[in-house]
Amino acid sequence: SEAGFKTIDEMAASLSEGKTTMTKIKSLKPWFALAPPRQGFKRSTKRLYGQKGILGYNKELSTLIKRMI
Repeated sequence: SEAGFKTIDEMAASLSEGKTTMTKIKSLKPWFALAPPRQGFKRSTKRLYGQKGILGYNKELSTLIKRMI
């Protein structure tokens, strides 16, 4: 392949072991986009978590991300 890996598992292992980085793999973008969460945001998107928003430290972040994937 163009990136030098035969399988995705081989690439993932190389990344997790620190043998390569995402920026060294030319065909792979080092970012990804998420869709808006299913059922919408439960809080304001313009306020900090402590102010009844979703920004900043958010203890419910993992559930929010799962709804976005």
